[in-house]
Amino acid sequence: GREDRGLTNEELAYADYHIQIDANPAYPVLNVASAVQVIASFIFAYAQTHTQTADSLDENTASQSAINVNLRQQWDEPAINQQQLQQLTQRTTDLMVQRGLANSEHLKSLPSRLSRLGSRLQLDQKEYQLLSALIAKLSKD
Repeated sequence: GREDRGLTNEELAYADYHIQIDANPAYPVLNVASAVQVIASFIFAYAQTHTQTADSLDENTASQSAINVNLRQQWDEPAINQQQLQQLTQRTTDLMVQRGLANSEHLKSLPSRLSRLGSRLQLDQKEYQLLSALIAKLSKD
């Protein structure tokens, strides 16, 4: 992001995940290289601490102290891209307006919430096609 104001909400919406790094409030700016360094250092320190203590813990306790990471599963189809997610979000929003579930004059955060939901679902190409067909059918009826 920009040094004076960071990323816009629209730019942030493109990201599937966000990380916030604590910084000095007087100058809360990190360039990308510095941010990557801070994150890598944290992960390294965490891994070192938990690797050393895991040797002395039983298997159940060691597995409970691991970092919880939700990565996209390996499916038989590739994940959808950002453009497809935006299209699905727009078509879902349009369908909700058409069906009277949302007011086109007062959408507020509906598109961004649908986009975040789509990111969390981690849709693949076949799931995208299925939802697209469903939306198309519901739009016609």
